[in-house]
Amino acid sequence: MNDKMLMHRQPGRRPRRGSLMMEAAFAVAILLVGLSSLAQWNSSIQRFARQMQNRESALLLCSNVIAIVTAIDYTKLDEFIVNDRVLAQSGVDVSRLSDVEVTVDVREIDGGKRLVARVSWSSGSDRPMNVALTRWRYPIRETQ
Repeated sequence: MNDKMLMHRQPGRRPRRGSLMMEAAFAVAILLVGLSSLAQWNSSIQRFARQMQNRESALLLCSNVIAIVTAIDYTKLDEFIVNDRVLAQSGVDVSRLSDVEVTVDVREIDGGKRLVARVSWSSGSDRPMNVALTRWRYPIRETQ
């Protein structure tokens, strides 16, 4: 035999064994890390979407409360009367919101009344979420 033909075989060198299994295990580990980060990303997007839906429900409730309060006669606008009447008539499904609290603040300032409707709810985090809308009401002045 020719010496050049035997040159590629080196004594003491074994054929590779197990390297394919190592490469496959490494690929599986990378795949698991990728899937885990994708699951975390998906859950954070769903949490953000839930927060936006809750905020939209709270804004709708707050808007309805302001509309009901605006319909009350100016002379009868009193904080205690408003809170009792509004809570009974707000009529919005707040089943998405947990620990909902609706408050209406009526203050007389500069010859008018400032109405502040506030909706607070628990979002599962440390701090409660809230939405507030403000409207001003002035007495009707009769012209002569």
